[in-house]
Amino acid sequence: MMMICPAFYAVIPLINIFYYYYYYLLCMFLAVCRSFGVALWELVTYGGLPYTDLSNDQVIQLVIGDGNVRLCQPEVPVSNLDRL
Repeated sequence: MMMICPAFYAVIPLINIFYYYYYYLLCMFLAVCRSFGVALWELVTYGGLPYTDLSNDQVIQLVIGDGNVRLCQPEVPVSNLDRL
């Protein structure tokens, strides 16, 4: 019977910890990018609400379900952008 080094069993949980840590970092990065995009959109539209044609529950389902949701381009005249 072949003996396995006890240190081998300590490596497996470390691999799982690193995997979940990098997955957590990726999710946090994507959430920060999305929040930054929405904040910029609200800044350009002078506090306008994104997704005004959808209810709150529909927005949550859209963002969580699809995950690839983009805001429409704000309808702000170019002459107003220099005042930001």
